Amino acid sequence: MPSLVGVLLKFCDQCGNKLGKEDTHFCSTCGIKLENVSTEPVKLISKKEKQKEPEIAKVNSPSILIFAGFKDPIIIAIVFALIVALFLSVDNFNKITSNLNERITSLDNELAKYKNLYTTEVELTKSEKAQKDNLELQLQTLNSQLGVKETEIAGLRSQIQGEQSASSSLQGQLSTTQQQLAQQKAQLDVAKKESQEVLNTLNRLDTWTSNNAQLNSNLFSSVSQCGQYTSKINNICQIDVNKIGSDMLGCIGFRWINDTITSNYNKNDVLYDVGTFYTTKQGDCDDFALFGAAWVRSEYNKAKQICSEDKIQMKVSQSIAVACPCSTYVVCGMLRSGGGHCEVGIARLSISPNAPSFFNNVYIVEPQGGAYKGTASSEFQTIWNIFSYNDFIIYSNDNVYSSIKSSKEKLVSYLGDLNG
Repeated sequence: MPSLVGVLLKFCDQCGNKLGKEDTHFCSTCGIKLENVSTEPVKLISKKEKQKEPEIAKVNSPSILIFAGFKDPIIIAIVFALIVALFLSVDNFNKITSNLNERITSLDNELAKYKNLYTTEVELTKSEKAQKDNLELQLQTLNSQLGVKETEIAGLRSQIQGEQSASSSLQGQLSTTQQQLAQQKAQLDVAKKESQEVLNTLNRLDTWTSNNAQLNSNLFSSVSQCGQYTSKINNICQIDVNKIGSDMLGCIGFRWINDTITSNYNKNDVLYDVGTFYTTKQGDCDDFALFGAAWVRSEYNKAKQICSEDKIQMKVSQSIAVACPCSTYVVCGMLRSGGGHCEVGIARLSISPNAPSFFNNVYIVEPQGGAYKGTASSEFQTIWNIFSYNDFIIYSNDNVYSSIKSSKEKLVSYLGDLNG
């Protein structure tokens, strides 16, 4: 039996070239990449068999099964079955390959899709990274600014603590000051009240002094019935002050009593007004002096209707007459002979009561009898106070001058400052 050899041959699907062992990945003729290679079983025959069955050898099929020397039908059946199985396997392989190619294509599409997504993601990541870098830079800047602000805040807190400490100290001082102000206000209120009371007293004394500076018309008419006290000789009107003092005891009948109610105004006792003294006809020295001075001033006003003021004289003794214009005073003080006393004083108007030489130029007449007593300096050791026609003047031991009017002016100014 001739030996038979079955061989499978491979052909290029593109150009039909028989592929050799060297053609594993690419066709040596056309150069195409070998993916799906046709495989057909080919049987090699001898020359004798070729001559015997030439029609079989001439078949140009892409896949030819050459049988040589097989006469056993079982073997032929087996070979045929193997060939069928091979064809089925190849077909199944092609289907699997096709499915794999489709899967590969699908995977390539998905890969391209994922590549696009990746590219997009990369771009987004780059953008996000840039944004992140920018945000980190901004964060660093903000952290730096925050550090500066925190330093400033710490400084401000320190200042606030200092201010709070200073405020607490100031509040303490304010509380102390408010207490002091409350005390001072209370003292101020007391001072205002006392000052107002003093001012009221001064106003009453000022009013009283003015009201008793001269006799009213009824009183003057009554005392004028005792005689003539103003005489005119050679155009000179002379007022007899001595006669006025004499008639206060003789004609009118005033009498001195040690009346503690009316005595000594300097000791805060009450003075009689001229009307009351005239009605009671009794009183002490200050009542006599006040009435006598009021009578002399009334005579002086009467004389001014007869003579010009510079032609009037005040006769205080047989040899002394004070040339006018002049003023009449009540002078109270400590006598050089001892004891406190008030008398009538006459002085020229040009001499001010606060002048150092004032008392050397005040001529004293005793209203209880009309006797001349000399000047105020010779009669009194110390002057306490004097009443003028519109003021009450107080002197200290060193003869410091203080009057109702000046005191009122100072007190009104003082009260204005207190109220302001």
